[in-house]
Amino acid sequence: MRTVTFYSYKGGSGRSLLLANTARYLALSGRRVAALDFDLEAPGLQYKLNIGSPGQRPADIVPERGVVDYILAANAGNEPERLEDYIMPVALPPGSGDLWLMPAGSAPSGSYWKGLTNITKRGMLNDPDGMLIADFLELKFRLEEDLGLDFLLIDARTGITELGGLGTTLLADTVVCLVLDNSESLAGSRAVLRSFSRALRLDGQEPVEAVAVLSRVAAQDTSAERRVREYLTEPGTTTAESLMIETLYVLPEEPEPGLTEPSLLDRARESAESTLGRSFMAIMRHLDPELGRPTKALRRQQAADAMRALLTGGSIRRRDGKALRFLDDQVVQGEFFEPSSPFIVPRYVDLMAGHGGVWLVAEFVADLPTKVPTEDEIWHEPVPPLVWWLDTYVHEVVLFTTDWEGRLQYRWFCRQTELDPYSKLRVPQFEEVELA
Repeated sequence: MRTVTFYSYKGGSGRSLLLANTARYLALSGRRVAALDFDLEAPGLQYKLNIGSPGQRPADIVPERGVVDYILAANAGNEPERLEDYIMPVALPPGSGDLWLMPAGSAPSGSYWKGLTNITKRGMLNDPDGMLIADFLELKFRLEEDLGLDFLLIDARTGITELGGLGTTLLADTVVCLVLDNSESLAGSRAVLRSFSRALRLDGQEPVEAVAVLSRVAAQDTSAERRVREYLTEPGTTTAESLMIETLYVLPEEPEPGLTEPSLLDRARESAESTLGRSFMAIMRHLDPELGRPTKALRRQQAADAMRALLTGGSIRRRDGKALRFLDDQVVQGEFFEPSSPFIVPRYVDLMAGHGGVWLVAEFVADLPTKVPTEDEIWHEPVPPLVWWLDTYVHEVVLFTTDWEGRLQYRWFCRQTELDPYSKLRVPQFEEVELA
């Protein structure tokens, strides 16, 4: 297992966003990945990984327990028997690897802050027996053994703190350090990067590998990379402190106003012409040199990213001219839909949209049909999507795919009722909606 800690000296660098996209990309590529929210003073990784229930607003997501609860139990001599009680699976398309999130805990509840205070009061560095540090090391070992991980990704606290130092030294194999092009970030980041040469390590551990990433670079600032590299690699007071940075990765700032951050890196992966996409992929290949061609699950995810952009961009219109648009926080990407009937197996859904409930779903299909499918048509699965959704309360279904050139193709269906000529009863059906 490779443990990669994402760190930034100052906030606002996009650290958690990069970690979330890295975790999802590696898992979509077939890897077994866990993301650990170690930013205990300001947690929120669950918002970046779309953890929640259908129709639930991201801001309302509160995990039941996580890192703080696990450490408190272990430090009291009651090491949890079930790791599953402290982690949350992240829904991924069929054919993917696995992705789990271990949140910080039940933040922002009062019980969470009380538990965190109990941990910080004990002071890891003032603990003569090092029991609290041992608990965190044991947690890392259990995550590796119980989940069979290929990667553990840790979201570390900004600045210089005891917990942040643990995440970037004893727990990490690699530290991805995000740097901003301003005096505070540069000075602090260089000091932290230089400290890795004398960081405390366990017997048998290799030195920490540092990966520097210059973030939020304006597209027109062509000299930023050279300027930051020269500053970071200035000779230190000793040879050991002098940094050798072979590659400084650069992530440009958001190129299009109005795009949300989570969707930006998602769509950047698709475009070979995108500076952001090339930089993101370069970081991925550094972390996992064995990454091959995009998997079917990854291509499905990319199609879902494009479909999400349409749903939130307002560019879809009905024949009557009405725009079909959702707010970004009304669209949930990648979830398992659990119908009310216990006899129906939960179904992975690429996108769900609605307010106060789910009334539209968008689902990827390998071959888009030329007409409304029936149970006799071949959809490469036992039950066609439109047939499956008839037994739920969902009102509209969008079926989408990509053609051989990678262009998004989609069709829109709305729930209707028709009079059955035999039973004389009105039965539910899906009819295609004409779009402009």
